[in-house]
Amino acid sequence: ALITSYKSQLGAIRKVREFGGVRFNGMIADTEKQDQNSISNTVLVLEKTGMKSVKFKFRDGWQELTLDSLILLASKVATHVQICFEVEEAIASKLRSMTLLELANLKENPFGNNQGENVVSLEVMYNAAVDQAEESMEK
Repeated sequence: ALITSYKSQLGAIRKVREFGGVRFNGMIADTEKQDQNSISNTVLVLEKTGMKSVKFKFRDGWQELTLDSLILLASKVATHVQICFEVEEAIASKLRSMTLLELANLKENPFGNNQGENVVSLEVMYNAAVDQAEESMEK
């Protein structure tokens, strides 16, 4: 039951991060499912119609984006989503490898020692791993 609870929490944490947006050209692009689909559809429309650019609405304003810029945005969003799932899978694997006692201790002292030092919640651990993976992709 503990592992199921942790995996459920982990899935919810991933979803919040996945849909939290990505920074692109100094603005934040939304990344919920409909936003991911909209970006992909807009790339397709520009490719098929020969349109040179479109006005794209970001969370904090508008920008004129060319096909090349939209493809970069789509790639950044897809990479972000993939990283979110990969980190969820890695942490879930770590949880599955833990003994029942370790899982029980995790409930009292998430990812820390018995004295409460270096305690890291599942959410903090997840977000730090995603941050690290995304930073390494940008290099």
